[in-house]
Amino acid sequence: MCCLPKRRKAKKVSRKERKRIYKIVSAALILAGVFTALLLLLNVPVITICCTGLDISVTQYRNLSVTLYRVEFHPESQYLKSNISYVCIEAIVGNKSRSLAIVPFKPGKTINLSSSVTYDVTNQTLPITLFIRDNVSRVKYPLALISSPRKAYLPLTTYFYRAIFEAHIINYGALITLTTEAPVLLHVKLYHTENITSCKIIGPLIGSNKVYINESFNYIKVEPLVVRGFLYFRVLNGTAVLYPSDNSAFFAVLCAALIATGLIILAYGRMRRK
Repeated sequence: MCCLPKRRKAKKVSRKERKRIYKIVSAALILAGVFTALLLLLNVPVITICCTGLDISVTQYRNLSVTLYRVEFHPESQYLKSNISYVCIEAIVGNKSRSLAIVPFKPGKTINLSSSVTYDVTNQTLPITLFIRDNVSRVKYPLALISSPRKAYLPLTTYFYRAIFEAHIINYGALITLTTEAPVLLHVKLYHTENITSCKIIGPLIGSNKVYINESFNYIKVEPLVVRGFLYFRVLNGTAVLYPSDNSAFFAVLCAALIATGLIILAYGRMRRK
């Protein structure tokens, strides 16, 4: 009979070696959890992928509001040769002229008003030039370049009156046009007066879509997020970047799971030694 080769006995891992392995694995998992927490706190970009087939544009619907608050006639204006009974002050934007107020001509007097006109300037390029004209001088005075929702108070002095105007842009809606090959989530931020901000999450959307925001705002910011499984990638300059802040729930759960698993393994290793 031929002799069968003897089986080699499996080398047993010593208790000291197991203890070292448990410690190494536990420490690695806890460090990975702490590193994940740091990524979340610092919001460091983790992954960058190419983003194609995404086209997004935002059209803002806006008005220009012009208000006349006060007209003060110079005392010297009484020496004007022509007979004047009233002054008609009008605002001119583009090729549109609108009457702001008809003011009785009273040299040396101040007349308080609060008369406003609005213009649809959705199709006009910012800044918008605002002119003022009256029926006496018939001069077209350039008053200001308007490009902001912030109210601007504008003085105008002519040879026979001084006036105070207010002008600002009013954004009353926005149209977001989106074409995408992959699912996209829209993160819309609306900035209002007095540092108030509101957010809207729209989607996921795929294909061709038009989303209308029917709300007044000062400024709007639209951030598209490409959806990949359960992760969201922020689109920046044609690339999709994974930021922990856009996936805070996932990174928080991952951090907790790594640290908890590391602590469990460490506790299990200590129990085995007893």
